[in-house]
Amino acid sequence: PPRPEGTSIDPEADPSFEEARDVLRERFAAFREYVDQLTQEELSRPIDNFTGSVHGSLWVIFGELWAHDRFMNRDLDVIAKS
Repeated sequence: PPRPEGTSIDPEADPSFEEARDVLRERFAAFREYVDQLTQEELSRPIDNFTGSVHGSLWVIFGELWAHDRFMNRDLDVIAKS
């Protein structure tokens, strides 16, 4: 399948768990650095092509992370019980 335009998704990729984990850690570190440097003014800044602000987009990101964590832990619990 072709790569979706404007994304970093590679349908042909087949990373190992360790490779995927390392990329995720790097992205979390970069995200953490960005969030740590945010000012109140920057949090209020509107985002192009989004109907909200930086603050609003952070709520979306943290909500997604919470949901992924919730389902990951649910699945790990199921695996551990089997």
